[in-house]
Amino acid sequence: MKSIDELIRAARENTGLRDFGTDWFYPHIQALLDAWDKEANLSEQGMETQLGRVVEILANRLRLERYIKKYPEILQQEIAGPIVIIGLPRTGTTKLHRMMSASGDFHFLPFWQMWQPIPMDGVESVDGRDPRIRSAEVYAEMLEKNSAELAKIHEVAANEAEEDVMLMQHSFLHKQGFVDANIPGFVDWVDQQDLTPVYEEFRVWLKFLQWQNGGQPKPWLLKAVYHNEALDVLLKVFPGATLFHCHREPESVIGSWSNLSYQFRTAYSDQVDKSQIGPAWVDYWSGIMERCMMLRNDLPEGIVQDVYFADICDDIESVIGNIYSRCGVTVEESSWPNMRAWEEDHPRDKNGKHEYAIEDYGLTSEMIETAFAHYRRHFGI
Repeated sequence: MKSIDELIRAARENTGLRDFGTDWFYPHIQALLDAWDKEANLSEQGMETQLGRVVEILANRLRLERYIKKYPEILQQEIAGPIVIIGLPRTGTTKLHRMMSASGDFHFLPFWQMWQPIPMDGVESVDGRDPRIRSAEVYAEMLEKNSAELAKIHEVAANEAEEDVMLMQHSFLHKQGFVDANIPGFVDWVDQQDLTPVYEEFRVWLKFLQWQNGGQPKPWLLKAVYHNEALDVLLKVFPGATLFHCHREPESVIGSWSNLSYQFRTAYSDQVDKSQIGPAWVDYWSGIMERCMMLRNDLPEGIVQDVYFADICDDIESVIGNIYSRCGVTVEESSWPNMRAWEEDHPRDKNGKHEYAIEDYGLTSEMIETAFAHYRRHFGI
């Protein structure tokens, strides 16, 4: 196991830069390293991959600091909106997010730009495209080749909108790592931390990307299932945000998510117990929804609107039309043709039907129903 000092030194050597601007995130890296070492049972290759990504993220932080010092006007960018899609995973959030992103009416976060948010130094564009796009395409192709099952669950594509978590991970204070590895102690530790700096840094990343993209005055369209537990912090940092909360019956959510987590964990470990994955995610997501409901009770009326999976599947144009209307976004002449073209090109089960049995993950219908009974009653699911 490499030390935090070795990882920081590697990032500095790779970039030729030294100044992070702050060291507030150092303890987060150490907590994550401890969890990988003591809890995760990562394979040698899995550990190497995870540590390599830490170095890449550290390098991104160094490069961002260089840009901000060179171009201080980055921090003067205004973040309009944003419109934020939240909810349990597997509730239609991805379809809603990506279809709206295709409209051309919003700033959004494509996979390629979160995979490598900093422009490549000294690398020329290919066919007029940013070289980072091809780099992301290569990664997505490798991912699909290594796990056809993963593509059935959640397709990764260079130009498609992805979850905000890919930028928020730069703080190392995030629970996304629980998908990849069994690190419950780290998750509990994150629960005890103040997430305000995470969201403040996320806002800086948005300003940087907006500046990088020309600074057009368009609202941002964001999405992450992990925002559910931090609505208070989200709205403190983005006071103009409007939230759309997606819902679906929990059995499909938990079964599908458990399978997704299994696909990721087996890429990093050869000691994965399927029967433990499901109950852990039941506890996790039911607890998150309890906190989300509590936080929503304290919000002003109209900040959050509920959206249901059946409507996303059967009448998504009405759902999107309502979002545009609620948020005062102008529907341009090309908006609906762009979105309809996206939907036509992305039919459900495009990459094959996602099949699983909840029993394989240590789950029963009764277990899920009991854990989510309050959530189902509250939202009429």
